[in-house]
Amino acid sequence: MVPSTKFENTDITVDAGKTVTITVNNTDTGVRHNFALYKTKEDADANNDELAKTDICTAPCVQTADVNLTAGKYFFHCDVHPSQMAGTLTAK
Repeated sequence: MVPSTKFENTDITVDAGKTVTITVNNTDTGVRHNFALYKTKEDADANNDELAKTDICTAPCVQTADVNLTAGKYFFHCDVHPSQMAGTLTAK
């Protein structure tokens, strides 16, 4: 996360079938953010269980989440700012 309530990268690609660590570096001083990964945006909107999630933290803070995903496209957002901070993670 960078100042202005946004993710630095809104399109992320990872290797499918391998455990990868997503590092969330909240540099938006004094602002609360997190990273939550879902299969789809509809899952996020319905408050379905996330595939991975970091705690909400007030910057500056760094957190990580490990994922091992099958090939496909996934949706991520910040739970605090879901309409402003969202993106796509592709596993291939």
